[in-house]
Amino acid sequence: MEAPFSFRTCRYYSGGVCLYSETVNPGLEPDLRCPVLAGMIADWDNFLDRAEVFGLSERLAARIWNDRKHGCGGRGADCLQRDFSAPVTPETLAGCRHRFQNACLLAMPACGGPCERFVSQFKEQQPCP
Repeated sequence: MEAPFSFRTCRYYSGGVCLYSETVNPGLEPDLRCPVLAGMIADWDNFLDRAEVFGLSERLAARIWNDRKHGCGGRGADCLQRDFSAPVTPETLAGCRHRFQNACLLAMPACGGPCERFVSQFKEQQPCP
């Protein structure tokens, strides 16, 4: 007997990959992080460290960051998989359709079909007649 719902209706399924680990523990696995976003965060952290060493005021540091932030892209700015076909939303980074929260969908494991973690997107599952 076939299951009433396809594995594609699992809440953790998206475009052939399993989002379970990133949904349950966001950011826990460094290998799943978006390299572009990770680079931007590293740039920001380095900038804050330098601003503190030089004793810059909050106002001056903000002005400098605003003047230079558009040139920052970090280590992953040259990501060859970056796809700008998606609209810019809080869930995407500059429209990259491979981004899920702070992770890269291309780094996530492929969904092998229904598993013990399957959770339907539907509130109630009705048995097939």
